Amino acid sequence: MTELNSFSATAFHAVLGKALEIQFTQYLELWKDVQEFGFKSQIDGESDSWQNYFRRFGFTVDSSRIIITLLSCSYLEGMINFYIESKTDAEQFIIFDRRPLLEKWVTIPRLFIPQYTLPKNEQLYNDLFLLIKERNAIAHPKPIFDINGKRVHKGDEHKPPINGHEFTLRNASLPSKLIENLWRYDQSDVVRLIKFVSEVDIK
Repeated sequence: MTELNSFSATAFHAVLGKALEIQFTQYLELWKDVQEFGFKSQIDGESDSWQNYFRRFGFTVDSSRIIITLLSCSYLEGMINFYIESKTDAEQFIIFDRRPLLEKWVTIPRLFIPQYTLPKNEQLYNDLFLLIKERNAIAHPKPIFDINGKRVHKGDEHKPPINGHEFTLRNASLPSKLIENLWRYDQSDVVRLIKFVSEVDIK
């Protein structure tokens, strides 16, 4: 492990964090409109159908959720890479950088802080696993494809693993929760700096 007496570093992940905060704030405002739309539709006796919803909101809700998912994953990657770089030299980091994002948060910190843990049976791990799975589905979409009435490519029927709104809330707040978990085991100046630079108003 690299001896860290003093350091300076770029912190683009902080920009990603701020972008996530801005997008999440916009999403919450949009979600208020969605809730108000549903309530008014019931009062006016309208059928709260997909057609009415789509005429009002189009793809804006889904688009906002996709952006939050992608930003959250990028933000998480930036934070954990910052942490790993502080513990390694250039050659070591190349090896760690090739590892999946889930492994970077779950197992790699243990190499530096043996008591660190992110148990697979806890909600925090599950939220990270589902976020990465959703990011991959967005980044690598595979359409269902039928030819002459026959299913040729089964593709992916893309659906959120849980209620779309709840899933978005979890995705947006996950970076702050993961860095807090890391802070429990490593209260070094590096993690303190990550917490400070990465501070976003998402709970």
